[in-house]
Amino acid sequence: MWKRILATAHRFGFTRNETLVLLFLVAVISVGSLISEWRPADARGAVDIRASYRASDSIFAQRSRQALTEARDASESEPRPASPAGDSRGEMVNLNTASAAQLMSLPGIGPVTAERILDYRQTYGPFQTVEDLVKVKSIGEKKLQRIRQFITVE
Repeated sequence: MWKRILATAHRFGFTRNETLVLLFLVAVISVGSLISEWRPADARGAVDIRASYRASDSIFAQRSRQALTEARDASESEPRPASPAGDSRGEMVNLNTASAAQLMSLPGIGPVTAERILDYRQTYGPFQTVEDLVKVKSIGEKKLQRIRQFITVE
């Protein structure tokens, strides 16, 4: 029988290995069909793929909304930068007397940069002008322009 199968497959242009793969696939599909027919009807529950996707999409949408809300709440609870000069309180950060916490209240100034400003001030003395701030590592012209309205040198 095996020789007949190989001879028939050879007539159609299949090699021996291709014939083996084809027979394997036919056997697997046949066994799978028999098993699915043999199972009880109530165990065959048809799965609606779209319902699964809808469920996961709604979970994703809910988590996204929650993450956006948390990010918004976190940004609202962050320390606000010092008030600009035009503000009624007139709070400006003096580079020569400010603490690390006061420096971190400036936009774009984190704990590392605040510490660098304090180290620079201790090493080189008080800042003579606001522009001297660019001599501190990680503060460039862009960052200086962003915080210029909130800082002073006295």
